[in-house]
Amino acid sequence: MSRSPRTDEVWERFKTDTTGELEPDVEFSTLARKLEYELNDALTKIALLEKAGDELLEWLTIDGVSLSNQRLLANQWYRAKGIKK
Repeated sequence: MSRSPRTDEVWERFKTDTTGELEPDVEFSTLARKLEYELNDALTKIALLEKAGDELLEWLTIDGVSLSNQRLLANQWYRAKGIKK
């Protein structure tokens, strides 16, 4: 599976254009692929951090943290996750 499916899709349209209107720009394609790799890596890391934060929040109930502190931390965590959207 490609690490840059969106860029590859556009590149295929360039390559298969029979009208001659589109000219592939290799330099742009290379930059776009690099940016897409970085974006996909960042999204993966964000997902892992969110999963770790959710698991940490679950551990708070097991670890004996007071209910009021659990709610405070949970509210702060959910607010922080909302900023990403």
